[in-house]
Amino acid sequence: MRASVAAKRIDLSRSALIWLSIMTATFASGCTQPADKMVLLKSIADGCHISREYLKLDSSGAVHFQPPADIPYKTVDCVTKELQRNHVGSIAFIGSEQYRSDPK
Repeated sequence: MRASVAAKRIDLSRSALIWLSIMTATFASGCTQPADKMVLLKSIADGCHISREYLKLDSSGAVHFQPPADIPYKTVDCVTKELQRNHVGSIAFIGSEQYRSDPK
């Protein structure tokens, strides 16, 4: 019986791993100061497999998320869901659309 228990794998989904890392960062820091919010943003970036440079915190405490144009939708969805789930406050999503002027 012990061998079968040892042989079983605990398979945590990606969401569970992200949640675990974020909760660890949140409970450890209290997430009340900008430095604490940065810890949370780093956990989200790492959990969703994006560069930390795409998530920034401005002087008012608002989170700015500016993903590159070629990032998969699934990754953007992961980040936005985690930001909302963790109630980080104001979120500014900066799109990567390219505007062109119409010829007249």
